[in-house]
Amino acid sequence: MEGNTRKSPERHCIVATGTTLIPKDQVRKDGSIGRSGLPGCDIVVMKNSGEVAGPGEVGEIWLKADSMMKGYFQDPESTKEVFEKGWYKTGDVARLDEDGYLFMVDRTKDMIVTGGENVYSKEVEDVIAAFPGVAAAAVIGIPHKEWGETVAAFVLRGKDADLTEEKLREFLGDKLAKYKIPRTIQFVETLPYTPSGKIMKYKLREEYAK
Repeated sequence: MEGNTRKSPERHCIVATGTTLIPKDQVRKDGSIGRSGLPGCDIVVMKNSGEVAGPGEVGEIWLKADSMMKGYFQDPESTKEVFEKGWYKTGDVARLDEDGYLFMVDRTKDMIVTGGENVYSKEVEDVIAAFPGVAAAAVIGIPHKEWGETVAAFVLRGKDADLTEEKLREFLGDKLAKYKIPRTIQFVETLPYTPSGKIMKYKLREEYAK
């Protein structure tokens, strides 16, 4: 679902694989990807416990659709990983609001578990990006012998920005829970992007592991 969102110039209707946010909802539900599956598509938000998520809860989007793939070509192991009793596990983590509308939170592969607490990388990135002088940020989990993972941020400064780690930490202090604040902040000259403009976090993980 992530990466397949597009905007129609005629109707201004935001469409994602499996869901739609109709024009009349775009203001009152700004940021949502919709609340129900398109014809031929069923959607459920599943918590890690195996229970269906309720209002205010977060889980992975699972779907069944007429157009759904049957599996990865000549890769039964990968196919097994993404299917559960006929449901396709999208890898997209979303929050349900009180009206059943979906709001994207993160990707399962980008979620960080530190000391038993879940940290959604997108949440941390959005807060960092709001600080003046930050051009872009990418947050990943890095191995930690005691907590399993810890939070690390790679930050790209804006042109002529007077940005320091101390200033950024002070900014984050009252906006994020302590366990969500990156223990490692690294300023970088560039970030690895895909042709479509998404940051390739796996490359950052590979680079950090060297």
